[in-house]
Amino acid sequence: MKISLNYSWRYVPNYEQSFLNAFPSSALKVDIPHPNYEIPFNYFDEDSYQFISSYEKVFDVNETLLNKTVFLTFHGVMVKAKVYLNKAYLGEYVSLYLPFSIDVSGIVKEKNNRLVVIVDAKEDQNIPPFGGAMDFLTFGGIYREVELEIRPLVYLENVFVNSFINGEIKIKPVVKGDLSFPYEIAHKLLYKGEVIKEFAINEIQIDNPHLWDIDTPHLYDLITTLKTISGLDQVMTTFGIRKAEFKSDGFYLNNKKLKLVGLNRHQSYPYVNYAMPKGGQVDDANILKYQLGLNVVRTSHYPQSVHFLSRCDEIGLLVINEVPGWQHISTNPLWRDYHHEFIERMIKRDFNHPSLIAHGIRINESNDDHDLYLKGQEIAKSIDPYRQTLGVRNFKDSELLEDVYSYNDFSCDNLNHGLDHPKTIKVKHKPILVSEYLGHMFPTKAYDQQTRRLEHALRHARVINDNYMYETLCGAIGWCFVDYQTHRDFGSGDHLCYHGVMDIYRNPKYASYIYASQSEHQDVLELLSNFMPGDYDEAILGKTYVATNADYLELYRNDTFIKTFYPNRELYPSLKHPPIVIDDYIGASFSEAKFNEKDASKIKEALNYVSLNGLNKLPFKHKFRIGLLMLKHKMKYDDLVNLWNKYVSIWGSKLTVFSIKSYKNNKLVKSKMYGPSTEANLIVQANKLKLFNNETYDVSRVYLKLVDEYENICTYKSEVLEVKVDGLIDVLGPKTLPFHAGQLSLYVRSLKGAGHGTLTLKVGEHLSTIKFEVY
Repeated sequence: MKISLNYSWRYVPNYEQSFLNAFPSSALKVDIPHPNYEIPFNYFDEDSYQFISSYEKVFDVNETLLNKTVFLTFHGVMVKAKVYLNKAYLGEYVSLYLPFSIDVSGIVKEKNNRLVVIVDAKEDQNIPPFGGAMDFLTFGGIYREVELEIRPLVYLENVFVNSFINGEIKIKPVVKGDLSFPYEIAHKLLYKGEVIKEFAINEIQIDNPHLWDIDTPHLYDLITTLKTISGLDQVMTTFGIRKAEFKSDGFYLNNKKLKLVGLNRHQSYPYVNYAMPKGGQVDDANILKYQLGLNVVRTSHYPQSVHFLSRCDEIGLLVINEVPGWQHISTNPLWRDYHHEFIERMIKRDFNHPSLIAHGIRINESNDDHDLYLKGQEIAKSIDPYRQTLGVRNFKDSELLEDVYSYNDFSCDNLNHGLDHPKTIKVKHKPILVSEYLGHMFPTKAYDQQTRRLEHALRHARVINDNYMYETLCGAIGWCFVDYQTHRDFGSGDHLCYHGVMDIYRNPKYASYIYASQSEHQDVLELLSNFMPGDYDEAILGKTYVATNADYLELYRNDTFIKTFYPNRELYPSLKHPPIVIDDYIGASFSEAKFNEKDASKIKEALNYVSLNGLNKLPFKHKFRIGLLMLKHKMKYDDLVNLWNKYVSIWGSKLTVFSIKSYKNNKLVKSKMYGPSTEANLIVQANKLKLFNNETYDVSRVYLKLVDEYENICTYKSEVLEVKVDGLIDVLGPKTLPFHAGQLSLYVRSLKGAGHGTLTLKVGEHLSTIKFEVY
């Protein structure tokens, strides 16, 4: 039986020995997950959260504890915790990104228990990932859930399930406690809630298994019952039947080749840092799978929430896990022991997740260390012999002790190059995976100049194209999912790394649309421009790129048809849906009776060339042709200017509105309009309106964007959001905050109880209200 201990804690952002007897009246009431300090959006001191803080929880059990084993489990405390229960000191524990459990049998009572946790959030040089420079932060607090678990004297510590696509299932129950008691083990196998088999052995065969894959992530439940004279213990294990294998010619899922396309994920969020409950973790997995259309995510550079992994199981998003670390390897024996301990703890925790296809057991981007990594490989294989291992390098041709050669390819320094050929890796006959690319090579803010945001997107397109082009490459995983807060040595001087294809609020940048357009989860039509020449050097609009999964699109100017455009397979031959390039703003709209077809074609060609490249770059051949035509038709220079204003320029002309219509199978699926903005409107969307208080509070992400009259984001609009809450909700973070690049997201949390909550959002003259149901 599990009892959640996540509501109604008291918190003090410091520690005094007197707290072990009683907390001061000034202690704050908090719920878990909880950050020890809310970090500002940017321009902060990373030392601000590195302090010792104190937490207190008073609780009743209301269950008989006689002849029971009771465990107190913390799923995530950063970095270390000293734990006291009913004045008994239970020890100091290193958690970081992994859970720890304490046997509190005989200490816990049925009534009036007092739990005190002293959290030390300071970086400790004796523990990975600390000891060197590090491009991420380890935010403090009890940032994952806490629970009490009541078990019999003999209990199931774990149940490991290995399954095979031929229907063979091997089960390894781990029984702990007083093993002098005789015991019996029985299993029930369920699919979609129905029992399909009952058995008392640990190895069975089932017929016609439902395989887990990215499109149909079938899950089974195994209920394992341990029976002894001390009572019954029961564990339910969710797993999937699948075969995941990295080979020298690519990655295979259930014996079918699959190109891995994904992004790296940091688990941090604005203001609350790591302290995000299940609702936010589920939302991130949904964004990666359904909004961005990815099939894999790497949990850089540490094990992440089990809620995130479980959602990946449910929706068919592949995961590569990773042990904590970033470049630095210590010679300190204690540090090295912790590294090996973390490998063991990580693999045991996440063993049964079918989404997990590989264990990352090497310190990210570290140098070779034969003894350290050989032992790590041995530990991994002793626990999980069927799942492959990998280690991430930022240089080529290092020693390979793992099963998969993974490395970071940052060779994309322009739009003509994406990834190096896998043949440049000297390792032979081994699977090769690009574990990171781009990222710091071209950091891009959501509000950067138009041309930089476009190039950021096109660089990602080039890399994805090369990922598909190199057939033997298992896949490539980009750096990274969202922007993140970091140490002072990194980022843009404001402690933020703008490496994401989305901003820290999970709002899209242009690059995100490149990924989204490669899938079929939704119809994508996103212009990587605003059609405003003033955003470009010399006011030259140039070529316009469209991220879309449509077959073709039509361009209109003030309802006049211009031209049909198709995916650019010349630039991106290997993409499923290459960007469409608009390189003609005149097309069929040119209609002048005084020109014959041949002369009209020459004038159109010259005018369009200038629209793409500028007047100063007009080649002599065009100048010569235009000169002859002006003589032939007795045209003055003003006549030529009038043609330019009529068919190309929007300066000084009447309102010019462009329309784009996209088609699939010759059917219109989406359309958008673009023109000069004269107003800004507020659009608000919540990813869910029902919040459920279960083990802890729930959250909903509320996405706000300021759009013009054509519903395009007002990227350069600066406004302040004022938030008011009423009823059983609150917001995580401040209640007054600025928009970034015309967008913003905030997380609404439930308060304990059942009823309603109202969120009121004020942006200038705009007012929006959202009502939530709390259960």
